[in-house]
Amino acid sequence: MQKYLLLFAIVLFTVSCASKRYAKKAEEFEKAGLYQDAAEYYYKSVSKNDKNVEAKLGLRRNGQKVLEEKLSEFHTAHKNSNHKEAVHAYLDAEGYHDRMNGVGVELPIPQKYHSYYQESERIYLQKRYAAGVDELERENYDKASHIFDEIRTIDASYKDVDEKFTVARYQPLYEQGSDQLDNGLYRSAYHTFGQVVNGAGRYRQVLSLREEALEKATMHILVPGFYSLNYRSRNDEAAFTHKLKGTLNKLDNPFIRLMDASSLADDIFRRGRDIDHEAASLAGVDAVLKGKIIRVRSQEGDLERSTKKGYIKREVKTKNDQGETVKDYKYYKTEYTEYRQQNRASLEVSFQLISTEAGEILVTDQFRLTEANEVHYAQHKGDADRLVPGYWVDRNSDNARDVIRDKNSDVRALKTLLEADKEVKTVSALKAALYDQAADRIVKKIDAYNPEKP
Repeated sequence: MQKYLLLFAIVLFTVSCASKRYAKKAEEFEKAGLYQDAAEYYYKSVSKNDKNVEAKLGLRRNGQKVLEEKLSEFHTAHKNSNHKEAVHAYLDAEGYHDRMNGVGVELPIPQKYHSYYQESERIYLQKRYAAGVDELERENYDKASHIFDEIRTIDASYKDVDEKFTVARYQPLYEQGSDQLDNGLYRSAYHTFGQVVNGAGRYRQVLSLREEALEKATMHILVPGFYSLNYRSRNDEAAFTHKLKGTLNKLDNPFIRLMDASSLADDIFRRGRDIDHEAASLAGVDAVLKGKIIRVRSQEGDLERSTKKGYIKREVKTKNDQGETVKDYKYYKTEYTEYRQQNRASLEVSFQLISTEAGEILVTDQFRLTEANEVHYAQHKGDADRLVPGYWVDRNSDNARDVIRDKNSDVRALKTLLEADKEVKTVSALKAALYDQAADRIVKKIDAYNPEKP
């Protein structure tokens, strides 16, 4: 609790110092007659510490001068019938008033200025609205959109400005989507209509048109099943086809739908694995995904063992010549075992996505993937926590070639081996990972296919 109180006190002290620093700078500007700069720094001071009374008084003095200057600019524009400049000048003054009010400094705006503003606003908005309607009728949508958006920032409830802005902003997109739909660019039309829906909701018939575009853009894909060229890999066919279908079903693409083969009539399936494309097309299938598992290979490596020499490090305490207890270490020769094993698997696949209408190959690829996993670890039957790497010639006698590797880096490396994973991934797990990778690669290719792009 004391820690948080101390932190809170530090924050308060920092904020207070910043407030005083800004206030001091503001005083310098005020003495120099630079009331705009003074007001800005008094504002920063009050923002940091709203209990700084002197800063608030300074902000009221100088802020009032800034506000009066803004109102004077407005009044001049109003008297000269420059209503555009008058409207924006008043809104600027009003925004400044609100900003000061946000830190507890109320700066009055005389009522007469509000009356003048209402007059300028009425005249200016009438003129701008008429100009916007004219641009809209001329189908100058960008100009109309700019005008109606400006009116909305001044008075969002003015006449039917929201409706007019919606037409100016989204009618061009509506027309663009309609043209795309008429020209067979169904995916583009779907996305264009989506922009209209997101911005304008139920604008005209946009919902039904987007649905029509989606229906015409959707590719219904049949996956009859990948087959293997090697009879020994026949068990892999169903597993890989199942994985591929699952990945396709999870694909976040509104234009791709997976067909259920069980829902189709038997007459689309010819003898063997062939598909009657004409019958499939009549059944609503747009494309058939055919593929081959060219080869699946796996290699289960042997567990290799090698005996390593090392030392057990033990702490000993002895007395020196002065009778003081000193700490030292003794090293006892020992052996430990290192193990290595590696399993490997590879998968080679080819596929084609074929249109049932024209027999055209839409997407095709052939690729080979490999996956491997290796374990390398050590085991010691004794006190592994005290094990140190090294080398020795004879267990029972010292030799000049004996080496104790007691550096931190050497000990850490051995400890890593002692704590390393001891179970290598099975070849079945490696093949399953390859199925995942291959399915992802095929689905990404199909996902990237866009019939509207060359």
